[in-house]
Amino acid sequence: QIVPDGPTTFCQGKSVTLTADSTLNYKWSTDETSQSIKVSSAGDYVVTVTNENGCSAISLPTTIIVNPLPEAMIVPDGPTTFCLGENVILTASEAQSYAWNSGQTTLSVDITSPGVNVVTVTDASGCEATDTTALVICAEDIYIPNAFSPNRDGTNEVFRPVTGSNVLLNYNIMIYNRWGQLIYESDNYTAGWNGT
Repeated sequence: QIVPDGPTTFCQGKSVTLTADSTLNYKWSTDETSQSIKVSSAGDYVVTVTNENGCSAISLPTTIIVNPLPEAMIVPDGPTTFCLGENVILTASEAQSYAWNSGQTTLSVDITSPGVNVVTVTDASGCEATDTTALVICAEDIYIPNAFSPNRDGTNEVFRPVTGSNVLLNYNIMIYNRWGQLIYESDNYTAGWNGT
């Protein structure tokens, strides 16, 4: 008799150990000769056991069923680079259930911010697969001026980027004088250099 250490129906990538319940000599249908074998392929497995007198017996077959993994794919409804105020709808491939890293469990999700989006899809057999996509914010409407006038007239008093509706996630400005000395540095794009 063959004793499995777990389910004999499982998802691709998993395995089960089959053990002959006797302490004799063994010959498996895979040509292995140990008491236990680890299998990950579908099929019928039998073992022939032989005692010290040379008498042999063949076990009943144990059938292993391996279910394929579902296909996981994220399809955006538009470009994956978008501007603030816009959105992208991500749709997963058809499955029994969905688990997004945002906590949502729907086929499609509406994304309005940048980042990495991951979905795990599960099919009717309980097999899982994962896909990932990254969304980034565009950098349009960002203007770096080539001059400013710090003369206290209220116009163009500081040197800084003009960002429009964009929020800069990563920003650093360093200004050097003609001798290569750092005279201004900031990571706040809403601040600006007043020329001093």
